[in-house]
Amino acid sequence: MTRDEFQRPRGAEKTCDTTSQDTCPACGTLVTRHSTLDTDNKPCAPKPGDLSVCIRCTAFLTFDERLALRLLTTDEFNALDLDTRVMLQRMRKAAWEVIPLSMRVPRGK
Repeated sequence: MTRDEFQRPRGAEKTCDTTSQDTCPACGTLVTRHSTLDTDNKPCAPKPGDLSVCIRCTAFLTFDERLALRLLTTDEFNALDLDTRVMLQRMRKAAWEVIPLSMRVPRGK
């Protein structure tokens, strides 16, 4: 995702069904949907290598070649361009701020 895509106007997001259910490898939360900032009519299913943030524990995730979620490694995160790293950090902060206290999973658990 590029910086311009992240800064699109509100309402540009759409929610799409993933190709299969999966669980966050960090906290075990069932993941059945994802959001994208894509505003054109292209299919919005995830592709291998796409990035994600768990809405419950805010772990950085990526889709593997089978479209299963896995944790993004520190080396993979550090290899991302600066704009992408900043976008992921902003998404993590935004998710953490809207998660009710009763649902939060402490980071690193």
